[in-house]
Amino acid sequence: MKKLLKYLLLLPLIGGAFAFVSHGQETKPVEAAQTDTYPNNGSSGTVFYASGFHSDDCGVALYCYNSESDNAWSERYDYVSYGSLARVMVPYQNGNAKTWSHFIVCSYYKDKNPYVDGWSGVKKQSVNIPFSQFLYAANVVYASGTQDGKYTVGTSYNPYYGIQSEEHIYLDLSNFTDWDKDDAKFALYFSHPSSRNSDGWSQANNIGDSYFNSFLWKVNGQTNDHLYEGIVPKQYGSPTIWNSVKAIRYASDAYEPGNGTVWNESQELHFTNENHNLNLIQIDDWGHGELTSSISRSDRVEYYGRYFLNTVQCSGTGNSDSTTSGQWNALKEEYVYHLDRNYQGDVWKTVADKSGSLIAQAMARYDYIVLYKQYDHEDFINRAESPNKTIYSSEAYFGIQPYTKDKNLVVYIVVIALASISTVGLLLVLKRKKALK
Repeated sequence: MKKLLKYLLLLPLIGGAFAFVSHGQETKPVEAAQTDTYPNNGSSGTVFYASGFHSDDCGVALYCYNSESDNAWSERYDYVSYGSLARVMVPYQNGNAKTWSHFIVCSYYKDKNPYVDGWSGVKKQSVNIPFSQFLYAANVVYASGTQDGKYTVGTSYNPYYGIQSEEHIYLDLSNFTDWDKDDAKFALYFSHPSSRNSDGWSQANNIGDSYFNSFLWKVNGQTNDHLYEGIVPKQYGSPTIWNSVKAIRYASDAYEPGNGTVWNESQELHFTNENHNLNLIQIDDWGHGELTSSISRSDRVEYYGRYFLNTVQCSGTGNSDSTTSGQWNALKEEYVYHLDRNYQGDVWKTVADKSGSLIAQAMARYDYIVLYKQYDHEDFINRAESPNKTIYSSEAYFGIQPYTKDKNLVVYIVVIALASISTVGLLLVLKRKKALK
């Protein structure tokens, strides 16, 4: 009996340890991508702008060095924004990150490649410039004069405006519905990124962290039948800020963005200090559109909530599941492919509330179907691991689903402890009665 009592007294500690270990495996929501840093530390991958070095026959290239034997060329950059600013990126060395002490800005012939031609492609160059000359938030170097035939330079600050990768962007055809005819397909073309010379296409999310080029899709859960959506692309898999975007209308048989017959396209739209917070392109003519407004991240999550409630209008009762596999798969596809992972994280951590916002109501219905009734539907949102899933009264006692939040952890420890103490108390009473006989 003494040995049994010892084991029973250990149960609260064992249960607490088990709950703590399980708690440590909680899934964490992802964080938003980070923007560019300033170049004053000379780090590979940082971005700044060069003014006065670009011309019709020359782009701009950087030569960075620490010594004669420790150096590297950048790519040649041909794009100029804000009238005269060429965007350049501090180079890596054979793919490895470096911290450079000095650089030289070069006017570089467009028919030459810095990686191959080196100094033979240089038309004009600046004096040697220490990266420490970029004081504080300075990110522009400009030609201010000449010295022995080389440019002297000054530095200043200029913000770079654009739209960030993994954000959602929208195309509204309600003011010019002729675009939305003949089963046309739509894509968004992005260019002039904040790092390397490149371009990109609107994307859709895939399972995991991967993305693939995609035509736009209609936005479910709202009243505009001519509203389309895509996800802003990354560049080389890295967080990117794009300076311009163009809407393109393809023939119905187009295979993918960039492959197919182009019927119409808007002009190139640049993000500026006046419109950089906008993400909705309004088409108003065959070849013209404007950035006019913005759909917020919370608005988009609410659209998904409305779509969910409209698709699954009844949770079912008893053993009667009123949701078809087709309906559930449609909800899954919308979530998996048409919401970026950050937006998915907002859905995942929503506090379920039958009287709350649309997404809160949707998650209350979702939790009831998947976690409480346990109908045969995949938990594609992984609400079982959400810190804000619905906690049903029976769950704390019978373990219907795993627990992951502090409040759940406490409940389980208390229940196990109370059960153990009650058992020990009962055994002590029985032992005492037996002793009195």
